[in-house]
Amino acid sequence: MADALRSGHPGGADPLGAGSPLEGAPNLIATPHIAGVTVESNTRISWITVRNVDGALAG
Repeated sequence: MADALRSGHPGGADPLGAGSPLEGAPNLIATPHIAGVTVESNTRISWITVRNVDGALAG
């Protein structure tokens, strides 16, 4: 991943550990796993949950 960032071809990675070679890499943008959570996605997941609970209670 560090080499990909240095060459200008970034991708995705899991959380960085202490002493990671990615520390200080150029072009690195670190975000929490909730970075993609939007109001729309929360609404959609909430309705899916409601339907699943309703279905489970209905048998």
